[in-house]
Amino acid sequence: MKQPPILDQRSGASDDDEAEYQAALARRHASELVRDHLETHAANNPGASSDYVTWVATLHPENASIVIDQRFFIPGNPWWTIYEETKNNQSIPTATAVAISQEDEESQQQGHPSSPSQRKDESENGKTKPSFCMTCSPIALFAGFMVYSQALLGVLLCEFCAFFLCHLPAALFFHVASAFSPPNVCTGVLYSVCMVIYCCFALCDSIVLLVSVLVTEVLAMTAFFVCAFTGGIICGQFWHQQVRRMCHGVRIVFRRKASGNPPRHFSFWSKQREDTMEQQNITAEVVSVPVQCVRHQPPREFVEGIPVDGLSTKVSATTATKK
Repeated sequence: MKQPPILDQRSGASDDDEAEYQAALARRHASELVRDHLETHAANNPGASSDYVTWVATLHPENASIVIDQRFFIPGNPWWTIYEETKNNQSIPTATAVAISQEDEESQQQGHPSSPSQRKDESENGKTKPSFCMTCSPIALFAGFMVYSQALLGVLLCEFCAFFLCHLPAALFFHVASAFSPPNVCTGVLYSVCMVIYCCFALCDSIVLLVSVLVTEVLAMTAFFVCAFTGGIICGQFWHQQVRRMCHGVRIVFRRKASGNPPRHFSFWSKQREDTMEQQNITAEVVSVPVQCVRHQPPREFVEGIPVDGLSTKVSATTATKK
């Protein structure tokens, strides 16, 4: 028969009391270990050769230089308490609470943010929101509008000149050359002349397009620097992007691919030429695929003495002998 278990004196205590008791034992044991370590350190390093910082630093001998955590200097720190009690036999200073009046508390709340989140929001708002002079300067707005107007007039002038003086004559000669296509002995000269004139006008159209892009970039940079000096970097970036976006939209309206006959593209980099070369490569690959021919042989008249097509073995053998 088994004996009943021996109850501890703390068996009637609750789980919380047991946890507190174990924690107190652990703290007491840790304090004894720290105290023994300090006594050994003080015995091996007598006098002024040992202080609080060097004692804590001996816990990390692998490091050449030690930076002590500031939490070791908080009043009431158990390490500092043990050090002062063991080394100097005196207690360390502790923090004392001083009551303040309600008026002082209200004045502090008015002068400082009430919470860290409020301080964070105020700092973020201060960083993201620029001053009024940086975004709404009248001089910057006037300068940006003037450069914007000049860019609009410049790109419209370039596109109108390119359309009426270059694209329309090029389209005329392109259609005349298409009328003589395919060229023969009689129409070869006219076809060649019309195509040469068409290429010249297309080249002029591309040159005007390049000039339009250069004018846009120069005016956009002018708007950026003028507005940045008069209204801030944000205002300069805004007008820089507005000028480039407006000019690009005007060029899209004039040069969009409505019919593509004749194609209106940059002569030095032709998209149609790339498409034609790609199509030719695909055609060459298709043509170069080897064609496999299948040779059909006539059926044999007999197969191992079995009648074929209703003929007997004897007739099949006779026919084979005659051959």
